[in-house]
Amino acid sequence: MEQKWFGWAMRRNLQLVVEFHNECNRLMGNQVFEINQELEACNDTNREYDLIYAKNYYDRTFDRMLLVNTFLMMYSFLEEFMYIVWKKFSKGVHVSNKGSIKRFKDVFKKSLGMDLEKDSDWQFIVRCEKIRNCLLHANGRIDLSTEQSEVRKIISSSNGLLDSDLQRIILKRDFIVKVNYVLNSFIEKVESKEST
Repeated sequence: MEQKWFGWAMRRNLQLVVEFHNECNRLMGNQVFEINQELEACNDTNREYDLIYAKNYYDRTFDRMLLVNTFLMMYSFLEEFMYIVWKKFSKGVHVSNKGSIKRFKDVFKKSLGMDLEKDSDWQFIVRCEKIRNCLLHANGRIDLSTEQSEVRKIISSSNGLLDSDLQRIILKRDFIVKVNYVLNSFIEKVESKEST
């Protein structure tokens, strides 16, 4: 029963991140709409250039930043989720001090009977860790990442969910949708298990 409540609370917290993203996206869209209206009525060339610049800023820069920040918030949420699963349900399973998300694998296996080796959600989460590391430790610069070749493979096999431009990772909106789907699916799997 406790795991059901825990799962519900975790899914709700994840939903709040998604709602934050959606509201920011709506507000940026409103701003672009207002800029477009002003552009249509604009007769001043200098003002027109300023408006075009502002529109591109909202359309491209802010949009990309929103996707990155949403992903990082979702991933941070995942780390919190795994830490709480470890503390609440593991009953003494040792977790390494190393930073990788893989350190929690034994918690799920020994405490909840989940073999993550062949779990597609887990495999996606492990790939997300590499994207997260590149975003945080190299500001999204693939060529500065310590896992360059792996990041490039993840991008090329992402079916358009990820891209690169000028050696930087570009997250697509569908990537955020997929991350949300996978995290919800993973939470449901944990929720359905009984701790041993």
